[in-house]
Amino acid sequence: MHYEKIKVFLPALLMLLFFTSFFGITSVSASEVDPSVSASEVNPSVSAPEVDPSVSAPEVDPSISAPEATYDFSPSALEPDSTYPGTNIRVKVGDVLYSSKALGGSAMIVGHVGIIGPDYMVYHVNPVNDNQGEGGKRDTISYYQMRHNPNESIAVYRSTHGRNAANWAKNNYSSVTSYHIPVYSWDNFQLKTINPNYCSKFIWQAFYYGNYDTDYIIGYYTPNKEAFVTPAQVINSNDLTYVGSFRSR
Repeated sequence: MHYEKIKVFLPALLMLLFFTSFFGITSVSASEVDPSVSASEVNPSVSAPEVDPSVSAPEVDPSISAPEATYDFSPSALEPDSTYPGTNIRVKVGDVLYSSKALGGSAMIVGHVGIIGPDYMVYHVNPVNDNQGEGGKRDTISYYQMRHNPNESIAVYRSTHGRNAANWAKNNYSSVTSYHIPVYSWDNFQLKTINPNYCSKFIWQAFYYGNYDTDYIIGYYTPNKEAFVTPAQVINSNDLTYVGSFRSR
């Protein structure tokens, strides 16, 4: 009698063990592929693959950086193919901007010149004592337009050696804290004097010192020379070529 009961019970017990083992295996497999569980959580000994140090991220051209706001005007981020306002003339580092009227009411030298820096800001020197003080200025193109009377023409001259001059202007404009044209005195009359300074002399210095002591503006001036440099001499340089103009606002 007992033997018959064991024969009936034994197959049932084997079936129960089989199904228990099967469902136990499938539950473990499911946890291994659960997408909500990261690889590091499942096996903390498996770390993320290391980055090959020989493969670096692409470098950003340091000459093209996002310009900063000046006088609470937010400049648009200029790209290499950006154009001057209202024109199809591309903005280039080292462009010289010329306006026929002097800024700040100075009539000693007719005209004004500035240069586009490596950050696409306009670097120049003028006598206006504003938020940047007297002397060296760093303006967005938009704000530079507003320094002029409405609808004045601002001419663009492109230079062969403008990029190095632009870098020098950016690095040295803040050293100019006083505007002075030595008309009545020989004081600070030499071209090497950084401070005080005036617009066209500053541009001459930018081209000279930025290009390894080579005079690309006049052609034969040296820093020890006692001389004026006028805006007309700058734009008439053989190194500069007129490419067009845009309007102030």
